[in-house]
Amino acid sequence: MSVYSIVSIEPHMVDGTERKLIFIGLCKDYDYAMRKHREMCSNQKYQSKIYRFIRQFGWDAFKCEIVERLPTDISEHDSLVRQQHYIDFYDSTKTMNTKNAIVTEEHKKRIREEYRKKNADKIRQKKSDYYEANRATITEKYDLNRDKINATKRIYERKQRAWEKYLMEIHYAYSYDLFL
Repeated sequence: MSVYSIVSIEPHMVDGTERKLIFIGLCKDYDYAMRKHREMCSNQKYQSKIYRFIRQFGWDAFKCEIVERLPTDISEHDSLVRQQHYIDFYDSTKTMNTKNAIVTEEHKKRIREEYRKKNADKIRQKKSDYYEANRATITEKYDLNRDKINATKRIYERKQRAWEKYLMEIHYAYSYDLFL
């Protein structure tokens, strides 16, 4: 099993930015995978990004190579994790890979962090608008929960005092037995 790349030799404009086009794939047989890509490229029925770019610029504008040979006994999940590593490393979802091979918790976290950084002002404004529009409801729920929290706190304190009293009684009883 292998992780392979199809990389444009020259940079091209993608979303207003000049960058190399990179596709990261995973296959059991590299030669077979390349033959299938060439077949699918020649068929107009396949309209994925990679095939549209290859049709536009030709195969000579791309370099195909094995990025990593994986052990033969590797699980499917582990091989997808390796593919995802290279997709993230080359940032190829912005150019050719239209989806991730596998979405791990670490990957989800990174995506959320990037989104929050990119949209911080928009998120802050949405929160502000929401709180302003729902101020009465939020205050009411806060007051209701505050009463529940205080009631729970009082119960805990009562139980704590009872426990301490019990421990003191045991201590006195034990001390009394020592002196007899």
